[in-house]
Amino acid sequence: WIDIPQLKQLAVLTGEIDDLLESDEYTWAEDAWCQITVTDPQRPRRAFQRLKERFPDMLNFILAPTGERERQTTYSDRIANAKTDLDLVVDFVEHVRNRPASQQEQSWLQDALQHVNRVQEQDVK
Repeated sequence: WIDIPQLKQLAVLTGEIDDLLESDEYTWAEDAWCQITVTDPQRPRRAFQRLKERFPDMLNFILAPTGERERQTTYSDRIANAKTDLDLVVDFVEHVRNRPASQQEQSWLQDALQHVNRVQEQDVK
């Protein structure tokens, strides 16, 4: 046997992001190697970055939403019913992040789509 010192603790944390970020219960894990599972029903904004600030040695980040989801149709059904390119892109963003795009994000997406359309029109000429 070789005695190897444990340089850091290991922590496996699970919970909603506000609790993980604010609760004194997790202070001990701030200097540990962490696996963190976020259980918020919707994906929190900047979850990884915010957790990394409190737990700089986070090694594994998992999103595992809890609660009922509002989705009643499959993603394939939803994209088949998209009326515009913007509808399609906005729905994709919601699907990936498990929360809708903000008004500002929708505006940026609309600007990007308009730019792509202008470039395509110039290429045709």
